[in-house]
Amino acid sequence: MGIFRSNANLESCLNKCNKSQETAILLAGIKSWQDACAHLEEVRAQFPCWRENGHELSQSCRAQTVNLKESMHLFARNQSQQNIQNICSDYDKFSTCFTQEHGKLCGYRSEIITGRMFHNNREAMFNMLKIRWSTLPSQCGYSHLRRDTYSSEKYAFFRSSSYISSFLASVSVLFSVCFS
Repeated sequence: MGIFRSNANLESCLNKCNKSQETAILLAGIKSWQDACAHLEEVRAQFPCWRENGHELSQSCRAQTVNLKESMHLFARNQSQQNIQNICSDYDKFSTCFTQEHGKLCGYRSEIITGRMFHNNREAMFNMLKIRWSTLPSQCGYSHLRRDTYSSEKYAFFRSSSYISSFLASVSVLFSVCFS
């Protein structure tokens, strides 16, 4: 796919640049896509279920989505440790909800893929924060998603491209706020 080739080209280019906070942030963002690129066929196999259940799944985790979005907006206005803490906590609640809700409808393979994607996105986002702040609140440490709520056949992925757009918009806000 074009985005994967473009990311590889961008990564190659960035690795030739002088080391800077901006370069490190862009490289962290690319890293979150590498797993999807490496497992493209596995991800594609989930599209029908994600598409079929997208509306229901997006509504199931609406409260967590709104809370995370509001935390990001507060952080954009005030880059305090408290607001970083809120983002970390809200991201954990958001990712846990989406993983569990999608798992109910799309099965175990989807749960594994979803877990990896949320882990990779979380790692990229918090690595971006660590570039600017050397110490992050304890809420930004890794927590484990609960996988015992449903049987191993019942987990899945987050809601279609609207989630991806929201996540990328959030990362853009973080990038512009942190380095403006």
